[in-house]
Amino acid sequence: MSDIFPYPAFEIFQKTALKIFSDVFAYCHTREVRNANVNVNGQAESAKGELVSGDYFHGLEVPPAAGKLILPDDDRVGAVPVVVASHAFAEKHVGPAANAVGQSILINNVAFTVAGVTPAEFFGVDPELVPDFYVPLHTDLLLGAGDPFAFSPADYLDQNYYWLQMRARLRPGVSMAQAEAQLAPQFRQWVATTAQNAEQRANLPVLYLKEGAGGLDTLRRQFSKPLYVLMTLVGLILAIACSNVANLQLVRAASRRREIALRLIEGASRMRVIRQLLTAVSVPIALGTSSFVASFLFGMKPNDPLALGLAVTILLLAALLAGGIPARRASQIDPMTALRHE
Repeated sequence: MSDIFPYPAFEIFQKTALKIFSDVFAYCHTREVRNANVNVNGQAESAKGELVSGDYFHGLEVPPAAGKLILPDDDRVGAVPVVVASHAFAEKHVGPAANAVGQSILINNVAFTVAGVTPAEFFGVDPELVPDFYVPLHTDLLLGAGDPFAFSPADYLDQNYYWLQMRARLRPGVSMAQAEAQLAPQFRQWVATTAQNAEQRANLPVLYLKEGAGGLDTLRRQFSKPLYVLMTLVGLILAIACSNVANLQLVRAASRRREIALRLIEGASRMRVIRQLLTAVSVPIALGTSSFVASFLFGMKPNDPLALGLAVTILLLAALLAGGIPARRASQIDPMTALRHE
């Protein structure tokens, strides 16, 4: 299963799907931009770029932080080379985003003019590949000039060269099922004309539409299983720690039998005794759990609702596991029997 298409398929969707999509846009990470040589104000470094079609930012509804973003007129052969810098890349090299607009940048020894800067909260569509800059799709012909293995004009015409990732925005009132029902037969009819032998005709690609509001799940597919294993191990370690604390609390409660018995005789309720014992165990658990949760924040703000909710939930569960059973057992002693044996 793949989400890459030939450029002729992208052109077909742009022209024939206007009643279904408000925007059809494409992007890719070819060798020309995947690890590009960039020179800004005489400082050379390696940077990650992304080739995008003219409707890329409009389709994603991304506003510029400064200047303007790439437009359809920028994505054509012969257009003046422009580049859009990421907010982090612009701040690193020129300071405030507005200062970057109009500056000249060398990418693979090709001069580009900075047209604009993306917002600080925009990181592209794939969290695994966060670009430092964005350039129009057709500039790969400039960036690969002189390289025999680089893109050529013929690659844009090749109906069997799958290299371009596509996204689209549905028009209001059009469902995913309606769009797929209309586009899938058209795509199959077109792709059948590209088959060059019997094997290809027997294995024609099939078009499926997938919800893209949540972004790509490349990292999720790659790391979900290892993370589940890690979370399981961490949970087991936490359970073992809670078991050890619970055993210590049982010993401590046994040494406080006389104190607990006197409290019960003086009228303290068993629930109040349980609360007192849980409070005693919650303080050290809170200190340990806060460090445990902090290690999983990965740059999240301390006042983030999700982080606070996670911390409180883990704290309560750990306190109940480590102190609940010892506190309940300690509160169930018979006061007279406990004092008689002291």
